[in-house]
Amino acid sequence: GPRPKSPGARRTSYQDQVKVSDNHFLNLILSRYIQLCRDQNIAFETDIRAGLLGFLDYQDMTALFTNLLDNAVASASEMESTSFIDLRIRHLPESSCTLISLINSCPSSPYDALTGTLSTKKKNKMRHGYGMRSVSRVVKAHQGNMDLYYDDESKTFHTCRLYTADAAVEV
Repeated sequence: GPRPKSPGARRTSYQDQVKVSDNHFLNLILSRYIQLCRDQNIAFETDIRAGLLGFLDYQDMTALFTNLLDNAVASASEMESTSFIDLRIRHLPESSCTLISLINSCPSSPYDALTGTLSTKKKNKMRHGYGMRSVSRVVKAHQGNMDLYYDDESKTFHTCRLYTADAAVEV
């Protein structure tokens, strides 16, 4: 029969329902962003194929997805009209790579017109760029590469990461 609930066992109703991937830890990370997006009327779509992120440990997975999604939510929330975040993780059989693709609404180019580098809107300039630096550290550690670009016409920012086959093999 049903197990009796122990006191304090009630988690937020959300974490129990969020199952967007077969990776329990990723579901926990994403549940927070699904709730944030819901609170801010940002459509959050995911398409995460099974069995793909075994090569990332908890620390790397946290660094990668929290930094990417913090940035995505921040820029999507600045849109005056409808906004969205679209996260897709899939396997590319022809190159046996794992592709992580994130597209989010973004009202204007996040690149600095003078330097061509990503600019920050964060109040604390000391932490400027820290998030994306830790993302690229994770990417490099797993022989991945990163492609970022802004599409002015659709007002979207695109982040793609490709991880090579060797990196995806558990050592």
